[in-house]
Amino acid sequence: GKNIFYRELITRANRLAHHLVNLGVGPDVPVAVALGPSVDIVVAILAILKANGAYVPIDPSYPAARIKHILADSNAAAVITTREASAVLRGASSPLVSLDDDAATIEAMPATPPAVRAKPQNLAYLIYTSGSTGAPKGVMVSHSNAVASIMARRQYYAAPVEAYLLLSSIAFDSSVAGLFWTLFDGGRLCIPSEKTRRDPGALARIIEEQEISHVLCLPSFYSALSLLLTPSHSASLECVIVAGEECKPELAAQHIERLPQVALFNEYGPTECSVWSSAHRIASDDGASRSISIGRPIPGAEAFVISASGVLAPPGVPGELFVGGEGVARGYRGHPDLTADRFMPNPFGQDGGRLYRTGDRVRLRDDGGIEFLGRIDNQVKIRGFRVEPSEIEEALLRHLSVREAVVIASGESGAATKLFAYLVLDAGCEWSDLDLERHLSGRLPEYMIPTKVVLLDALPRLPNGKIDRSALPAPTSATIATPNDGPSGAVAALMKEIWREVLSLEQIHDDDDFFELGGNSLSAIQVIARVQQVLGQEMPVASIFEAAVFRDFVRAVESEVNAELMDDDLRALLDEIESAEESCAVDMILAAPLGGTHV
Repeated sequence: GKNIFYRELITRANRLAHHLVNLGVGPDVPVAVALGPSVDIVVAILAILKANGAYVPIDPSYPAARIKHILADSNAAAVITTREASAVLRGASSPLVSLDDDAATIEAMPATPPAVRAKPQNLAYLIYTSGSTGAPKGVMVSHSNAVASIMARRQYYAAPVEAYLLLSSIAFDSSVAGLFWTLFDGGRLCIPSEKTRRDPGALARIIEEQEISHVLCLPSFYSALSLLLTPSHSASLECVIVAGEECKPELAAQHIERLPQVALFNEYGPTECSVWSSAHRIASDDGASRSISIGRPIPGAEAFVISASGVLAPPGVPGELFVGGEGVARGYRGHPDLTADRFMPNPFGQDGGRLYRTGDRVRLRDDGGIEFLGRIDNQVKIRGFRVEPSEIEEALLRHLSVREAVVIASGESGAATKLFAYLVLDAGCEWSDLDLERHLSGRLPEYMIPTKVVLLDALPRLPNGKIDRSALPAPTSATIATPNDGPSGAVAALMKEIWREVLSLEQIHDDDDFFELGGNSLSAIQVIARVQQVLGQEMPVASIFEAAVFRDFVRAVESEVNAELMDDDLRALLDEIESAEESCAVDMILAAPLGGTHV
């Protein structure tokens, strides 16, 4: 880990900014950032902005093909990276600026900031989201947009940021909120390592040890993290924000029960509106409500619910949500047709502003809040990332054996949304010929790879020839039963209950593989959080990746369980799995500062 004070941060950013200026960076010139979570990310982003350029965040875990597309589409003048992270950039069309290999050159640059040439309408950043055309598209956010978004935070939230726990990938636009909100308030920014931010137990310790005041994360992730937080261990915590996917009433009830002294907010907003557009503070009665409101417009934003006939819908009547105000982005880079389709003049305003057509189906509540009802199109949210199924279908159709492909999302009974692919293969092709995981992992991020694949002789179609998605057979999670010669006892019974709950399955067998059952990195975190909560034992998240088969996972848990916790105690926990109050052990010290970096 590394500690850095503001003075050093600014000096390093200034030197790097001068180096970028020498490379031709200036207003509206994109520069990519391909770095793992570290203080270097903050230095790089500030340097690009000081050089008057626009930063393009790239998650180094993305497939090489996706990174190549982003670099080419953005026409990035350079890529800021390190020797370690640059492995995914082989063959990149943009020159590399290595923070370690080029350190001597950068260090020789002036410590004073370059001249400011960027105007409010110039680009601040360019974030790529899933595209309906089969490739990700870049959303152009200006300095004016970004400043309006951050200043709205300072106006909306009463508590200033003392210490912010940054959990978002830089490729996810909520990272903009944490980074600049904290710097504007002069707070401390804690950036956990990639490994640490996947470990709820480690994060719970960070919140206590580093006296974190603000956290923003996915509702599904907070559901796991909050199980390990208690009032005594999170005394510094003032504000938790959930965003990126639907916040369920069950999460509101869980938060209110465990951390009633901490304010919980549900934020909503597309990337095209500079991170957030509306917010709702969770109230005590939200836990018993049918759904959680996405709130009212934030300062400087406007929201309109427009019916299919193009008029404003009255309260209670569903319509499409259109967002206006200072946060509405410039549009999509290189796609004037898409920009014209989604961004339009505001017919309800007087200042010539624009509206962004979200594609979200909502209705106004009597109290003025907005209720999210779903999507008008097929777009879905997977672990907070916006996903266009058509982009996945396009990748599937590039396989030589696939003739037709349809991708749908499903998340029944409150379970996490999962992707399912339906394929029609060319004549003579077999399932064993596909090797789809390898095919897709070279083209799509992990969160966009379907959980299950269903082979069909033909896709169901409507009379007009279009695919009838409603007639697709329901994907099943059935597995072949195996002889009951696997692990037994209270630990096995408890683990089976946790797997069933997290994966929303009726049966778990000893030879079942967690990831083949539909598990992913987020649900793995949820399993480990539940194990830590009910057993009060430290359990590394890597355990479930190293022992993905159920019987092996049980053995891994048994090796970690305190020998004094006998079967009778564990059996008692089975009846309390939904309300266990065991707290996570917090006396384990990680590498200072707790496996992370502070600004």
